Amino acid sequence: MMNYIIVLGLFQAILTALFLYSTRLRKTTDTFLFVLVLCIVVHLSIKFIIYHFVDEPNVRKAMNTFIGFFYTPIVYLLALNEAKRKKNMISNWYLFVPIFIVTIGFFSTATVLYAAPAQGIGILQLYNLASALTFMPFAIILSAKTLYFSYRNLAPSGTRTLITRISSILLGLNCIGLVYYSIGNNDMYGRDPFIRCLAYACLAIICILIGQYKFKSIAHENAVQKVFANLNPNEEPKEESEPDLAILHKTDQKERKEILTKERMAEIWDKLETGMKTERYYKDNELTLEKLAQLVHENKYYISETLNNYANKPFYTYVNEYRVWDIKGKIERYATNELDINMLTIAYSAGFNSKSSFNKYFKEMTGLTPTHYFKMLSPSKSI
Repeated sequence: MMNYIIVLGLFQAILTALFLYSTRLRKTTDTFLFVLVLCIVVHLSIKFIIYHFVDEPNVRKAMNTFIGFFYTPIVYLLALNEAKRKKNMISNWYLFVPIFIVTIGFFSTATVLYAAPAQGIGILQLYNLASALTFMPFAIILSAKTLYFSYRNLAPSGTRTLITRISSILLGLNCIGLVYYSIGNNDMYGRDPFIRCLAYACLAIICILIGQYKFKSIAHENAVQKVFANLNPNEEPKEESEPDLAILHKTDQKERKEILTKERMAEIWDKLETGMKTERYYKDNELTLEKLAQLVHENKYYISETLNNYANKPFYTYVNEYRVWDIKGKIERYATNELDINMLTIAYSAGFNSKSSFNKYFKEMTGLTPTHYFKMLSPSKSI
């Protein structure tokens, strides 16, 4: 039974890895998922080799592998990546310390078993005890932390659903293992194959979930490109100018199929807002839809669809609102401190590249010209 589950799980993991690789790793999310699937491939490959080429029954039935320690840290780092917590990702290096220690223990135990099988059995039992007592609490705590972090920091989306499903599987699996161990079945890995069968089946399910997620993601991209191709059947996709986006925004929405779900648009909107507020992408006076898409690791058509349907504003309006908001704050600070101000200087520093567009958007969004707004706040100062 266990052999069949290992073979089927390994086959599923290899198929998923090839599928991810063949569709190109377009986003950081894809890279994390690819690494996770590769870990599953390595894990099940090691088990396949042990069960088919190792004669020692104690090794075949009861030798924990080190690769299992990788799963929960990878999923947690994926959640941090989705929340744009790159600094936090680096600061969590310590999550891989247990992996390093258990890896040394695994290969040391394997070496002793090869050199002195009789003496190695006692070391194997000690290694299994230490790795089990370390791994299960580690996986439970980190899986629970990932679930909590995802619900608190990630917008509803397909990626969040995938992260929570994988974390729930790992959490549930390790809780069951810890219960088995705590009730006195401390030789569960040797005498009761239930946990191992369940673990290998769960790994196969995780691969299926990842493959399903990627397939839906590709289907969305294809749908987006088809919609835009239908809007411009005789033209290749090109960089949208401000007039093009305005025309696109005015297209009758009833004649267009909504290609993204509300949850997916909420996810993209959260990425855009985070980038604008923390990274201040709007300060780039050459910012385009294409460049913004690269910065937030999303398809430019997805961003356009989100802005038009979710935020109800075209790209340039969205970006220039942030620029005006930035300038407005600076004008208020200059006026409060009774300092002289150079409007063009702060306009260029906020991302505008012409005086006319600066005046136009500022008046549209505040109802006043920049000069009038400053004079209203500080009548005694000159510009």
